[in-house]
Amino acid sequence: MSSGVEANRETLEQRASHVHSYAEEHEAAVQQLRECGTESWGPDPIFSVLNKIWADSCHSMVEARGTASGVMYGTGDGIIRTSRNIEAAECASQMPEID
Repeated sequence: MSSGVEANRETLEQRASHVHSYAEEHEAAVQQLRECGTESWGPDPIFSVLNKIWADSCHSMVEARGTASGVMYGTGDGIIRTSRNIEAAECASQMPEID
């Protein structure tokens, strides 16, 4: 019975590329949200207070979503580092041939 984990470096790096693509798409969507303005509903004080609360909520949500893009990029980078570490460990664990 064999123990251990099989990992294909090429497959891992392809998956990391996919994660980076998702992060780029997510970041673009967040940027579009940042560019959306919150329009004032006029001089009515009740609506202006509601508009301020809504704008603050939207701003907080966009900032939180922006952080997720960084996590996705970090995940992709971690997958790449993992695949390279696996390859280095495999190379280091091979016994040299004796002539």
